[in-house]
Amino acid sequence: MSEHNALEFARNGLDSIWTLEVLLIMHQTPEREWHEQELEREVRGSPQVIREAARVLSRLSLVIVVEGRWRYVPATPELASVVVELAKLHASKPMLLAKAIFSSKSDRIQTFADAFRMRE
Repeated sequence: MSEHNALEFARNGLDSIWTLEVLLIMHQTPEREWHEQELEREVRGSPQVIREAARVLSRLSLVIVVEGRWRYVPATPELASVVVELAKLHASKPMLLAKAIFSSKSDRIQTFADAFRMRE
């Protein structure tokens, strides 16, 4: 997986830095099943932040929920590969990765705002 592909995945799939943090924590211990409260403590996030991250990661086929516990189980080897690349980028180029995630959000906001612009 290339850096470019990982950045595109972050831009198009990850909705927040919180989601990235939850993903990377779960990726570090794939054998572990996490309770929501454990993830809250680990990333110092609110229950809403953790639930939203889990929802996004589940939609991306990166985590599964088993009896109220979450576990990192990427659906394909390609997804596993992109997460490895995201972890590398997080360690070596965290601002580049953050920009990719934030650019996605700002693009959506801009598209929404453009819908209300006055046409001349």
